Amino acid sequence: MYIITEISRAHSSGYENSYKKIFDTLEETVEWIQNQWYPGFCIDYDFPDSWDAEDMECSFPSKDEFSLEKIKQRIEKKRNNIVIFGPFSKYCQLVPNELILDIVKR
Repeated sequence: MYIITEISRAHSSGYENSYKKIFDTLEETVEWIQNQWYPGFCIDYDFPDSWDAEDMECSFPSKDEFSLEKIKQRIEKKRNNIVIFGPFSKYCQLVPNELILDIVKR
């Protein structure tokens, strides 16, 4: 079982909201990230237009960075609490948006 946790933190206070989604397969998980989370994230936060690469110390991620191959590579390095997305904002001194993958055996 694959659990995705999406965390959003307020820039001003650091207050955080999170929610989880559960999937049976990694393929379903990646499909949701690429076809639901990524486009919604871009619309909700006006990305990539409002992305500050200097503040975040990275360029805005392309949809391809969330491919099955790339996520499998991350899984090989670490089996739990795999940060799929989570750049740090120097200006806000926090990670404003984070996507974490956990793998749970049934």
